[in-house]
Amino acid sequence: MAKKNSINSLIKEAEKAGSKEDFGGAINALNRILEIDPDNARARTLLDYYLEIVRFMNMDIFASTNLFMDPWLD
Repeated sequence: MAKKNSINSLIKEAEKAGSKEDFGGAINALNRILEIDPDNARARTLLDYYLEIVRFMNMDIFASTNLFMDPWLD
């Protein structure tokens, strides 16, 4: 029961951090959930979501000299 309460509070913490655009905090909370329960589908889905947001935020469209490759279709 304590494990479930801990996971629920960490999910709320991750969602709250994500809503404030604190993606690092959200990712850390989700990783803690996955340490407790590696098969938690909700945490895995949210983690993928936030990692994708961070990836797009850090994308440098001018990093590649290949002008024929659309960086948005990666």
